[in-house]
Amino acid sequence: MSLSAAFIVCESDEVYAKIIRKSGTFVSGESFDILSGSQTVFTSQPFVADQQKTMELCLADSGNKQFTIVLMPTGPMGPG
Repeated sequence: MSLSAAFIVCESDEVYAKIIRKSGTFVSGESFDILSGSQTVFTSQPFVADQQKTMELCLADSGNKQFTIVLMPTGPMGPG
């Protein structure tokens, strides 16, 4: 058995975020944005259907450490 540990260390002016996203059958192409106030600070790559993905990020500290995640759908209901 092979185990590997991956971790990131953020700078003192950054905030660590770990996001786990599990997609269903009909979400291919879906992505998300992370906002600090009204400014986009991160945009994910599009998701693949029936997949779980873990992302670890260092985000610039917004001052209050509050962020908003906005799901960006594709297809008939979204901008795709």
